Amino acid sequence: TPGFTPTSTTSGATFEWNATSTLTGFDNSNVGVIPQETVSNTSTSVQAIEYKIAATANGCTGDSVSYSVNIYPLPSAPSITPSNTICEGHDTIYSVSNTLGSSYAWTISGVGTSSNSDTSSVNNILVTPGATDFTIFVTETDSNGCIGTQGSQLITVNALPTTASISGESRNVCVAETIYLSGNNPSSGTG
Repeated sequence: TPGFTPTSTTSGATFEWNATSTLTGFDNSNVGVIPQETVSNTSTSVQAIEYKIAATANGCTGDSVSYSVNIYPLPSAPSITPSNTICEGHDTIYSVSNTLGSSYAWTISGVGTSSNSDTSSVNNILVTPGATDFTIFVTETDSNGCIGTQGSQLITVNALPTTASISGESRNVCVAETIYLSGNNPSSGTG
């Protein structure tokens, strides 16, 4: 929560305050300045801390005033789809569930590349994998400006199999004519 210093038009006033909320981890009463504190909201909805502040001067205590601080929950780590195994060189679109008003920051470590020119707002990214495994990371910033936990997905890249070679002359054939081809045994890729 942000710190807050109460003020009064009465010279020499002191301040007493109390705070209430369903949240925990904050000072609930004190005198003077309301301190800056780190408060967690592990629920899925906004929670408030309600401060009641009263000024005292010349032996008299004035009516209390309210001051509220809304604590928004952080977005959870996005789950990246589709599966985590792809073939070398095959473009794949990875995505997360889109939350209205949120933006997404994508990064790739390893040799995969992205063709998205704007990886700061969309809920998907097009990746062209190289020949080695890589990791995709995404972080959501919600409409309140809260930045969530980073989601990640290790992508395993399977190498393409070796193409068989075919020997013999090229020739023209008619429909229903039989031809015989001979070739080598292609090796399978690894990865």
